[in-house]
Amino acid sequence: GGRFQNNRFMALPVEFQEAGVKAVILIGGGEPLTHPKVGNFISECVLRDIKIGLTTNGTLIHKHLDVIAEKCSWTRVSMDAGTQKMFDSLRPTKKGVSAFSQVVSNMEALARIKQGLLGYSFLLQSPADGQHVTSNLDDLYSAAKLAKEIGCDYFEVKPSYAWRGNIPHSLMIHSSEYLSHAKEIIEKINSIETDDFRIIHAINLKYSLDGVQLEQPKNYKECPPAQLRTLVTPKG
Repeated sequence: GGRFQNNRFMALPVEFQEAGVKAVILIGGGEPLTHPKVGNFISECVLRDIKIGLTTNGTLIHKHLDVIAEKCSWTRVSMDAGTQKMFDSLRPTKKGVSAFSQVVSNMEALARIKQGLLGYSFLLQSPADGQHVTSNLDDLYSAAKLAKEIGCDYFEVKPSYAWRGNIPHSLMIHSSEYLSHAKEIIEKINSIETDDFRIIHAINLKYSLDGVQLEQPKNYKECPPAQLRTLVTPKG
């Protein structure tokens, strides 16, 4: 949906304060940290007692390291891999240069000086997600270990969703072999949890691993939570 014009973007913290907003999550169909004013935006929000959460691919953390470390309540990095080979398969770059080591070093640097929480996010994927999708299950344990080694506060495992028939946001159906293997690895990563490093299971992960065909039809005309949690986009 394009990018916020600088003036419009920097007017938002004032409007948020006037509206009584308590917290903002920076997330996107794109990468939030590519906006040239994102550091200023974070600072202006925190100045107005508005908490900031950041979801990022981690590639640009080094360009905003100090402000993220000092002012973000939490930063969650979407990784979905624990090795360069898998990372490059899922997140290839235009120039063909791997971003894996940059993201890992960015997270290490942030872990050393952060005030808030740092999370490592892993979305389970298999060929069921698309004919060109490789299973990343063999990277799950190495990813959890890496997250712990580089100083993350938590490692989050999430199931994937898809359209099924006319119903959006249904849990992806994986093979029974895949699900059985996934359960074994998740038991293994649960064992490395400590008071300082948590393993977080997304809300519907258990249903996914049990092969439940969970569907969440949107058979309503109004969404009351939208009055409490609103999406603000460049389109207005």
